[in-house]
Amino acid sequence: MRLEELRKAYRSTWLDWARQTDELQRVVDGGGNPERAQLEKLLLAVECARTAHNEARDRLAGMLGHTPAPVTDNATGDDRVRTTAHLLWEFSGRPAGTAESDWQRAKAVVKTAGACGS
Repeated sequence: MRLEELRKAYRSTWLDWARQTDELQRVVDGGGNPERAQLEKLLLAVECARTAHNEARDRLAGMLGHTPAPVTDNATGDDRVRTTAHLLWEFSGRPAGTAESDWQRAKAVVKTAGACGS
């Protein structure tokens, strides 16, 4: 890929990530209680967009001769799962007793998002 194509991909993935995040925020701020399935779908879209953006960033950095910063998540992605599980719990109104199901759902979202860039 040429440098200009990489820059366009970087900008495009950034805008997509911002759009997906804005959509999630609109649903959460819209009042009411969004369905868990809808939240999972939106979180998956945000995670896929984040993954695509990170890949575009790394390709652009490589073309410019920079080494991307090391990924801070461990091999299993526990930090991403933890953050996603917390968001599921928070967006669902902080219900009691859902920690295990939130964690399992978050693992599925993060795992699926990891395949988005493939």
